[in-house]
Amino acid sequence: MFAWKGETLDQYWWTTFQTVCWPGADGPDLIVDDGGDATLLVHEGVKWEKEFKDSGKLPDPKSTDDAEFSIVLRLIKNSIAKVR
Repeated sequence: MFAWKGETLDQYWWTTFQTVCWPGADGPDLIVDDGGDATLLVHEGVKWEKEFKDSGKLPDPKSTDDAEFSIVLRLIKNSIAKVR
């Protein structure tokens, strides 16, 4: 993953998303993730992809007071919305 000094929270999660999003491919087979952020993003993404498939429901970034987790939900929501 690529990061830079002074990056914003949005930029951080965007770069994390880029590491696990492989257009036209299935994505990584293995994640080595010492902080757990990429793992969280993948697990939440799988959860919400299944939820969307089953019910058409997308994650709501406003459903949490945690600003960082809201960014995670926003990324997932936008990525699913682009695919449909």
